[in-house]
Amino acid sequence: MKLQRAWIFCHVVFISLVSLSLTEVIRDSKTCQEGFLEADPEDCGSYFQCLNEENLHLTCPEGTYFEDKNQVCVVDELKICPENAPRSCIEGLVEQDPDNCAGYLECVNGVIVKEKCPSGSYFNTVLSLCVMDENGVCANATSQCTDGAISADPDDCAGYLNCVSGRPESKKCPSGSYFEPVYKTCIIDSNGVCVQPPAICTEGEIKLDPNNCAGYLKCVDGEQIEELCPSGSYFDVKLLSCLVDTEGVCLIRSFKNLCAN
Repeated sequence: MKLQRAWIFCHVVFISLVSLSLTEVIRDSKTCQEGFLEADPEDCGSYFQCLNEENLHLTCPEGTYFEDKNQVCVVDELKICPENAPRSCIEGLVEQDPDNCAGYLECVNGVIVKEKCPSGSYFNTVLSLCVMDENGVCANATSQCTDGAISADPDDCAGYLNCVSGRPESKKCPSGSYFEPVYKTCIIDSNGVCVQPPAICTEGEIKLDPNNCAGYLKCVDGEQIEELCPSGSYFDVKLLSCLVDTEGVCLIRSFKNLCAN
């Protein structure tokens, strides 16, 4: 009698466990079309398939995702499914930003994100949180300037330096203006304070070199550069090009200049 009761008890427990396991994979009790496939809206790496009038929850192989249009699991080469994306950090991990004592790095969805502590505080590496900087721990660390400070850019009269997180960042004034260091603002350059000096020639312009009939002057970046024609040629002022000196044009010019001197 005891053995019979034990057998009945085990049988009931077994049926209960089977029922629970099926409940985990069956989406609902509604009937469905046999063989019908449907993507899981909450998990791109799995799907539902109708088998024996029940929606079973199935998972794609690792590194693949369920492509709803073609209703098949495909290799996730483009990392469409976040579950297949490589994790570069441990979720929720927080550590100090090596470039900013008043900031920290936090792992969000497998990606390291830079965060800043509230103004007047710094990131405490022991507590792993931002605390009030009452002793100037961060102010005396690596700051090169005071946040918000503006100064002239020594390399650009039409620009200025703006201090952000203790470091100067280069900024540009609007076109046609320059940075006024006394008022620390950009103003219209009506007096040509920051305008480059006018060029002494037109870019690309070519003309005869008065000191050499076998050469010419070419305008490059507003300056006249001396250039030479190939050997045995001279510069023609009408055609503005070098021609073969079959008639000794350059030789005659040189002789005349020599006699004139």
